[in-house]
Amino acid sequence: MANIVDKYRNTRSSVREAIKTVRANIQFAAMDKKIQTLVVTSPSASTGKSTIVAFLGVAFAEAGKSVLLVEADYRRPNLANIFRQRPGNGLLQVLSGDYSLEDAIAETKQEGLYILDTGGKVLSPAELVQSKRFEKFVETARKLFDVIIFDTPPMGAFIEPAVLASQADATMLVLQPGRVQVSVAEATMEQLKKANARVIGCVMNNCADVGSEHYYYYYRYYSQSQAENRKEIQIERPRPVGVERD
Repeated sequence: MANIVDKYRNTRSSVREAIKTVRANIQFAAMDKKIQTLVVTSPSASTGKSTIVAFLGVAFAEAGKSVLLVEADYRRPNLANIFRQRPGNGLLQVLSGDYSLEDAIAETKQEGLYILDTGGKVLSPAELVQSKRFEKFVETARKLFDVIIFDTPPMGAFIEPAVLASQADATMLVLQPGRVQVSVAEATMEQLKKANARVIGCVMNNCADVGSEHYYYYYRYYSQSQAENRKEIQIERPRPVGVERD
């Protein structure tokens, strides 16, 4: 399987433009309050969240931003896998003081884009992300990078995404029709609301085009204001932009 950077570069131009639109919406949301740290999560597993995190990272780096993608799923890490890398060090080594952040991050094939792996197993991820050492790590990352994106585990299964969301400048959800029930998505939003997270929108991934036998790879951004105005979660009929064959 190709490195995720190559996959982004070789995918249909309409998909890349859709990702750039998501990037633009995030930047637009930052007009009210600066967004430097972004949590990307989902109500359930297998929504394509890590791929979207990686694609967003490439898109921000292409725009001249220095970007750090942080693996925040300590049970089933995936970022290093899709980048075809397995760094020897990671967040745990940074928190323990064995390595500086600069020495623990791994370069990617995209200039300006770096990843930080977990560095090993974590017994209590929720306690880790609430620690003073983690807070200091985030402060250091803010000084070194323009954009820091945390790829977290699903909200429905673990508590640390909500904890991270409460600390981050913004949070974005990834939903996939057919994999996420509306009631589960609503419960996720309620959990984030209780955590005082700033949810700026969601990305719809792998929406099926109505009336077609094909399954389409599709991204659409929904802002929090749209959701509030509708008072419910609604999914518009998507415009197909490319076939996902993986």
